Amino acid sequence: GKYIFGYLNTDNWMKSITILSFLSKFLLTTSMAAIGLSTNLRVLRNMGLKTFYFGFTICCFVGLISITIIKIIFISCIISVTLHYFLKSLSYLGLIQIRKTFLPF
Repeated sequence: GKYIFGYLNTDNWMKSITILSFLSKFLLTTSMAAIGLSTNLRVLRNMGLKTFYFGFTICCFVGLISITIIKIIFISCIISVTLHYFLKSLSYLGLIQIRKTFLPF
């Protein structure tokens, strides 16, 4: 069969992905619960609304930047795939010749 990184066959790789996926969700849930349980609401209330609004603004700003980066990466992937199939179709029609080093798949 095929080996990932030269060591793991595809079956073991898929098992590893499943285990790591479960483990990451479990650890993230545990850490979020620990943060929530250690939160003191009286301290938050005494800090005032100005601090809350500042944190909320920063949270929204980080979220917007993340969404923008994801959109840019997604659009670049679509352009790359479209260009690949466009060049492949031109090659199929005999209009251009593509070396295997340029389009490996």
